[in-house]
Amino acid sequence: MSITINGITCERFKGYPKENFNNCFESGSSVEDVLMCDYADRLTVLRALLGFDVNGLPVMPMRYDGVGSELLNLYVISAGPIEPMGVDKATLNPVTAMIPVHYGQLNYTQAEDLTYTEISVEGCSQFLTMSTGDKFLTDGTTPNPNRLSWNSANTEPVEPAEAPSMIIRMKDIVITKHNLSNLPSTAFTLPGCINSNSLYISEVGETFAARTLLCGNPSYSRTIGLMGTSSRWTVTTRLTHKNVDWQLFPRQTGGSLNYVPIYSNGSVQKYYTEVNFSGLI
Repeated sequence: MSITINGITCERFKGYPKENFNNCFESGSSVEDVLMCDYADRLTVLRALLGFDVNGLPVMPMRYDGVGSELLNLYVISAGPIEPMGVDKATLNPVTAMIPVHYGQLNYTQAEDLTYTEISVEGCSQFLTMSTGDKFLTDGTTPNPNRLSWNSANTEPVEPAEAPSMIIRMKDIVITKHNLSNLPSTAFTLPGCINSNSLYISEVGETFAARTLLCGNPSYSRTIGLMGTSSRWTVTTRLTHKNVDWQLFPRQTGGSLNYVPIYSNGSVQKYYTEVNFSGLI
C-alpha cells in the first residue's frame, strides 16, 4: 500500500501498520508503522512526519489516517532509526530508506517551547435591521405592495422607527498557535480576507465552503524569558463563518431577505480579497 507524504510516494512495509488499543488515559492507543521511500527523499519525509517549525510557522506532526474513534488524534511521536536498503552500483549510495514510525498522543509537557495549536469554536452573530419599504410607489399615491405592514390588507404600514431587527447566526473558529519563534508572514496580510477554496478543519470535523470564512483581527503576544532568552510568540486568529458567501450582500424584498451580488458597470463587485487559508491550520 502506498501513501503520499509531502508530495513523495512512500510504500508501507508488509504487515503494517500495527494498531495498539489502550484505554489508559496516560498512554492511550498507539500505532507502529514502517514506511519505505527513495533514500534521497528520506529527510523530506521525516520533516513532514515530525512537523518542524519552518520560518516561524508551526507544522503539526502527521496525523494517523486510520479509521475509528480510538485512533483519533494520534500523531507521529518519533520516526527512525532509518535503515538504508539496497545499493546503487554506480554511486554506491543507498537506494531505499526504511523508516519506522510511532504514532501516539501528543504530550505538550515534553518541552516547554514546543510549538502547538489550539482550536476552539465560539458563537457570534450579525445584527441586521430590516427596511420597512416606501409607503407608496413612484407615483406617490399607489400603496407599495412590498412594504411591511401590521396587517394582511397592507393598510397599517410599519413605520421606520418600528422596523424589525433580526440576528444572523454565525460562529468563530479561533486558532491559537503557541511558542512561535517568529510572527508568520501572513500575520498582517490575512485579516479582512476570505477563503478562496473549501477548507476542511479536522479538529472541528467540518468542511467550510469557499468564501464562507472571514479572517478577523488577530492578536499577538510575546513572551521573553529571563535575561532576554527564549522569546516566543502566541498568535490568535479568528475565522468567522457565515453560511452565505461573504461576497454576497443582504437585499430585502418585502419581508424576504436574499443574499445577492453587487454590480458596477455591469461587473460583479468583490469587496473581499480571496486567499487560500490552508496554511492557517
